[in-house]
Amino acid sequence: MMKKIQYKRSIMALAILTLLVGCTEDTLYPVAGFTTFEYVPGLKFNLDASESFSQVPVKKLRYRWDFIANNETWDTPWLDNPIYAACLPNVPDISYIQHIGLQVKDTIGNISEIYKRIRESRILDNSLFHTSFYDGKDRETINYGKLDQIWLLENLYAKTENGIVNTPDSTVGSYFTWEKANESYSNDIHLPSLEDWQSLIEAYNGPGLAGFNMATQLDHSIKLTYSGYYYENQLHDNNMCGYYWTSTPANDNLAYAIKITFGKDEVEIIELPKEYLLSARLFRKYGE
Repeated sequence: MMKKIQYKRSIMALAILTLLVGCTEDTLYPVAGFTTFEYVPGLKFNLDASESFSQVPVKKLRYRWDFIANNETWDTPWLDNPIYAACLPNVPDISYIQHIGLQVKDTIGNISEIYKRIRESRILDNSLFHTSFYDGKDRETINYGKLDQIWLLENLYAKTENGIVNTPDSTVGSYFTWEKANESYSNDIHLPSLEDWQSLIEAYNGPGLAGFNMATQLDHSIKLTYSGYYYENQLHDNNMCGYYWTSTPANDNLAYAIKITFGKDEVEIIELPKEYLLSARLFRKYGE
């Protein structure tokens, strides 16, 4: 009789312990967190909630984001990836500050949320102006003050000759061999080097997003075009990809170029034969 009572008590204690453990897991809410950052209106940047975690390791988390911090509607569905490429509009009357909300949910359905204040980045603090940049004609340029750089906001144009080709679409500029694109235009205006391009790419939120950011037609963008390349009397990848020479050679036969692709966020650094004809942008550095 005593053994039966002890056995029943053991079963009851085990049941209570199991219930308590279950209740404890159910009430262990996930911890929401994301990296603070600065943003540029209209350009893509990564929201990163990788620092969020479940207090019960076996419970997978999902994520959703609120870009206008109204705590009523959420701007993304529940996502499995903690990293999301977002694009925020310009909100002029808030002193360059916005708020972002994040919710995280575990497999049971427990939800936690956090809101953080973010500030508009001034690294692309720029101004648009027209100036006689390389050929005596007024052309639109963009001044990236934080980078000490001024870039032409259109592809370089020149008359057709050996090493330079023009197509009927004059809006995309001319196509140049690497040698022709590197010809001097003035003492301080020239083709950007690979390093110059890389500094601009980093300012546009890195190689993973700069392809989109440098091709968008907003004021902050350099407005690259998907004008393809020219080779063997034929235009390739027009309206699909944009190819831009750098002034940096890879070896005797190849040179580095920048490639963007329509519908993709990333930018690529590639090597191409110097006899290919690509688009070109000119720029200048302060102090040169």
